[in-house]
Amino acid sequence: MRCQGFWAAGSLTIQQDAPKDAAYLFTTANVTEEGFGYSGSSLKTRPTVVVVSYLDIDLQDTAYEVVEDHDGIAKYGVVRKEFSAFACTSVVKLHASASGFCIPRSTKRRLSASPAA
Repeated sequence: MRCQGFWAAGSLTIQQDAPKDAAYLFTTANVTEEGFGYSGSSLKTRPTVVVVSYLDIDLQDTAYEVVEDHDGIAKYGVVRKEFSAFACTSVVKLHASASGFCIPRSTKRRLSASPAA
């Protein structure tokens, strides 16, 4: 489970990545001959190295942690992304947040279909 707090529409919002029921079911009866289309960012531009800043309680200062996708680096090279883990004081939670940027590339595509008329 991942949970992330962020500022939106003038207030703090918390969103959880949790299992959900299917929003729509596709069958051969409701998809045209054009079939499905896949979209998303280029695999070569997705981060393989994430540098995360967070508040280190012991140091009482900003610290940095590097999270790497070793398989992605081997295939696509180093693509660096930096972000701040707002209100994060645990390295374990930090790695969970950063791994969201380095999820295996096959899982980060959008699927669209042409519904039958």
